[in-house]
Amino acid sequence: MPQYKQDFDAHEIDLTPYVKTIDDLEKFKARFVIITNASKNADKKSWIDFLGIHVD
Repeated sequence: MPQYKQDFDAHEIDLTPYVKTIDDLEKFKARFVIITNASKNADKKSWIDFLGIHVD
């Protein structure tokens, strides 16, 4: 298994319905839930390399 995967699946979510004002953006929180099929004894780790928020 390679140590680093060069290509990855990006997942975009439109926050427009949730963030309407600067105050909404200041209170914005993101939660990530990682689900794997490995057993608990596999000692797997998940990493988030980048989180970006674009504001117009």
